[in-house]
Amino acid sequence: GESKVYSLAERDVPGISGTATFFQRVNNTSLAVLDIQNTPSGGIHPAHIHNNDAATGGGIAFTFDPVNGDTGMSMTQVEALDDDTAITYDAILAFNGYINVHLSASELGTIVAQGNIGSNE
Repeated sequence: GESKVYSLAERDVPGISGTATFFQRVNNTSLAVLDIQNTPSGGIHPAHIHNNDAATGGGIAFTFDPVNGDTGMSMTQVEALDDDTAITYDAILAFNGYINVHLSASELGTIVAQGNIGSNE
């Protein structure tokens, strides 16, 4: 099927960046794969899609499975937002949002990688 790659740029921690790839599934949902380079070993890094663009900021719309610091990877099935609103692969490509990857659950204010997605790309 189709796929779309978004760049996630370095933010508060030098040297950490990566990509978010959304793969279209047969049922038009998505598999989201976050591939973050240079994450601290042993770390668990929460990641979310937020509403609006990164410059504007916004609330959390979707929560990914956390990024594993040992591998820098996260794989998450995306079929509904956190409020249970269904979201298709096509809707992700048009979504008014951005992705934040955080240093840890206790340090959500420290963003290690960030990038606009959907209509904000």
